[in-house]
Amino acid sequence: MDEADLLLREAEEQIEAWLCELDAEWHRILTSARADAARIVRAAHVDASRVIADAHYRAAAAVADAEEKVAKAEADATALLAGAARLARMQLEETAIEVHDARQLTEQVAAASSLNEDDLAALRTSVERLRTELSRVVDAAFDALPAVEATAAALRLDIDDLGPAWRPVNPEPRRGFIRRLLRR
Repeated sequence: MDEADLLLREAEEQIEAWLCELDAEWHRILTSARADAARIVRAAHVDASRVIADAHYRAAAAVADAEEKVAKAEADATALLAGAARLARMQLEETAIEVHDARQLTEQVAAASSLNEDDLAALRTSVERLRTELSRVVDAAFDALPAVEATAAALRLDIDDLGPAWRPVNPEPRRGFIRRLLRR
């Protein structure tokens, strides 16, 4: 065996040793990378669980807040509707009284004056038209209530929050429908 073969064999052994070292280092790096990846995945699962739990908590809080707001809006709308219904009923009763008074006055005037039956019938027709028109006004007010309620709920206006400056100092006294018509 000559020196070239000896050098070649030594080189091959050296290369084989390097390959073994390289293979061992590769296995160590791969094992370390797998362990790091497993640790990162576990940490990501823990973080994801925290994020999901926080999201569930926030969603539950948002749902509870929304339910509370809806309940308050329903209560406000019910109170507003009840108030509007009472007001409409009172105005309708007031109008019925005024119509009754107008009929009695008409009959008294007809009895005391020279009104003929045609004039009395025309006046009675006018009163009936007035009653019909008043019914339409009340119906229109009830039809407008949902829009008023929605606007009030959207604005979330609370008269007590507006302070005393909002309230009129000397509110105008209530007048009956006929008196208001005559005033104009």
